Amino acid sequence: DTKQRFRRFIEHFELPDSGVSYYDEKLRALAEVGQAVLDLDCQHVNEYDSYLYKLLMDYPQEMIPLFDDVASDYFQESIAPLDEEAEFAR
Repeated sequence: DTKQRFRRFIEHFELPDSGVSYYDEKLRALAEVGQAVLDLDCQHVNEYDSYLYKLLMDYPQEMIPLFDDVASDYFQESIAPLDEEAEFAR
């Protein structure tokens, strides 16, 4: 399923020698500054999953909103709850 592939990309894409999920870190940094725009490097998509990249290039009008939904869901499930816990602890 395309949504699952993109979710795995967000969770697991790493830059060389980083050891951490690049897009998870980007989303956390955006949460800290209160921004909601995630820049996606299509070359990262291609490096991680060439089929997903092909879909993005062939069907951008369908894929970009899908990617946005998956990134928003990931943020709400994985990052926003941690942000709320930090607020509560203050």
